[in-house]
Amino acid sequence: MKFKKILGITILSVLSIFLVACGQKTPENVEKTELKKEYIGTSNHSGYDNPFDEGTYTLTFNKSEKTVSNSNRDEKVYYEIVPDKKVPKKYLSIYEDKAKGKDHFFINVGYQKDKIWGKVGDQMYCVILTEGGKKIQILEFETGYSSDGYYNFIGKAE
Repeated sequence: MKFKKILGITILSVLSIFLVACGQKTPENVEKTELKKEYIGTSNHSGYDNPFDEGTYTLTFNKSEKTVSNSNRDEKVYYEIVPDKKVPKKYLSIYEDKAKGKDHFFINVGYQKDKIWGKVGDQMYCVILTEGGKKIQILEFETGYSSDGYYNFIGKAE
């Protein structure tokens, strides 16, 4: 009888670990499955990079071209998802509380695709998605510290 109990607990433990490991999403999967095409929202501060402006507008993501644009501007920037292992630990710790348990990924942005690919710049953005991608928050950070004066876009999918 004891053997059956121990065996049952062991099997449940192994299955639980397996399900947790399989259920974790990579940043690329979050982008592919959760990120919507358009979000209307607001930021009280401009980001260092365009199209991340102050005010209310629509951000449009083109996932196949890896671009993001702003409804108030006629320009777009390229983005690249930065793998968590390449994000400096000091940056990860800044947004750990805000992003923990939520679908999120980090991006580099630039006007030329080849200038950002495979590089980690001084300016990075954390894209946090909730409610299956229906809500978005984009946080800017640089040089290892956070401030209320940085870009903080909060929006909803259109």
